[in-house]
Amino acid sequence: MSTVNATNTISSVTAEPLSAAPGDEVTLTAVVLDDTGAPAAGVTVTWVTLSDQKSTTSVTDDSGVATLSVESDSPELITYAVYVDDDSSTAMLAEARFYDENTPRVFVPNGMDGELDQYDVAEKVQVIIEPFDEARAEDVLTFWWDDIHSYTMQVVDPATDFPLTIDVSNTFPPACLANGTYELFYQYIDTRKNVLVSPPWTVSVTGGVLPPTLAAPEFPQAADDGWINKREADEGIQIHVNYTGMAVNDQIDLTWQLYDEKHIQIDTLIIPSYTVVQGDLDNGYVEFILTPDQVPPVQSGSAQAWYTMTPANHGDVQSSIVGEVGVDTIA
Repeated sequence: MSTVNATNTISSVTAEPLSAAPGDEVTLTAVVLDDTGAPAAGVTVTWVTLSDQKSTTSVTDDSGVATLSVESDSPELITYAVYVDDDSSTAMLAEARFYDENTPRVFVPNGMDGELDQYDVAEKVQVIIEPFDEARAEDVLTFWWDDIHSYTMQVVDPATDFPLTIDVSNTFPPACLANGTYELFYQYIDTRKNVLVSPPWTVSVTGGVLPPTLAAPEFPQAADDGWINKREADEGIQIHVNYTGMAVNDQIDLTWQLYDEKHIQIDTLIIPSYTVVQGDLDNGYVEFILTPDQVPPVQSGSAQAWYTMTPANHGDVQSSIVGEVGVDTIA
């Protein structure tokens, strides 16, 4: 059992499934850890709906897990603030989505049979979102490739923004194309906060890349507080790559994505084919530096970075876990 003096924190909140048909059930799961990083059993987790402030609680089991079952008879998005120890200032958000069958599904042109084999993956994998009647300027659309990665955009002109083509091969982490089965869907929020969720489209990757095994990129300037500020960005944003077995002549391709405070993607930068040299091994890492002209101004934003590595011995291409950091180049 957790003690009175322990500091408990929610390490993650997930939904299963990510979107459900009205009448079905979504299970929200919170994982709670104590101040040593161990699972915290017997901790009360509070779930509060943002729309009407209704509150309910559940208690963590021996593995530090607390769950909440959510149902709805109609298409909607139900958002919860989730916190422990009666401390709402540390709340995380959880979402239970119930889709509208009349909203167009996404599709993958070279995976219309529901499968992406090695030949499909070798081509450019794209997701298409067709035009729909509700689309208006300034509305916000978020597409999910399961729970691995998402893309958010603000509609400028529905007539030209749709059909929307999303380049998964080149702008999503390689983990999205590892072998497995994935649910693809989008969520659409208009300027009045009305929400549409599309039915999921399921695709199985059978000829994919290896799952991510390499360490995530690190951001040494953010080591103390998790943020890169204006002064640090003006000096050049440092990204360090280090992985077990790094060797001279390994080839590294780095991807950096920048998001605003609403998590709308505002920039993607791909730095291809850096060759590891002996000096990198002596330093213990490869350092990439993004110059100020490569980073658009952003306030209270965030960034993600990942890389692929082609070994010098011509072995299989490997990929990294995604690294995340806060970015504020204005304050």
